[in-house]
Amino acid sequence: RILILPWKKVFVFVESDLSKYQRKRLSANFLLCRHCGFNIAAGSTVSNIKSPAALGSYNQTLFGVEGVLVQTLRNPLGIEFEVVTAKGGTCIGSAQTWQTEHTWFPGHAWKACTCSRCSRLIGWVFEPLQTAEAVRAFASPNGFYAFILDNVISEAYADSLLVSPKITSYS
Repeated sequence: RILILPWKKVFVFVESDLSKYQRKRLSANFLLCRHCGFNIAAGSTVSNIKSPAALGSYNQTLFGVEGVLVQTLRNPLGIEFEVVTAKGGTCIGSAQTWQTEHTWFPGHAWKACTCSRCSRLIGWVFEPLQTAEAVRAFASPNGFYAFILDNVISEAYADSLLVSPKITSYS
């Protein structure tokens, strides 16, 4: 990039590598609700928690994190979901009671998890059986979230969709 200052004959060449700020921002990427854009979880909370019920899995770079485990899971109705797991999140386990049947993670109860802003289904919150109390809406430190990949989007990708006008000044 060249910066031309009209009152001086100065040319400034800017290196095209990512700045420290941009590198830090990429590493602090958030998972957003695909519907409303609300922050669901920090990319740093993504955690590879393997389900023995997974029909298949692969690793991919997502949300600024390399090697994210993506698993395909099937519910009792035969609907398949690609999910990523995380130790933190803002989605709410909205059901009154924890479910223990048809769990993809043995030893854990689950609740459907909805976006805190728009109430769309984001995935599920899983809690160890011994701490799955009816009043708990979020995962404890021993619990986790399974987010449906189709229902979340990375902050970096969402930012790339925003277009701002390019201003060029010739003096």
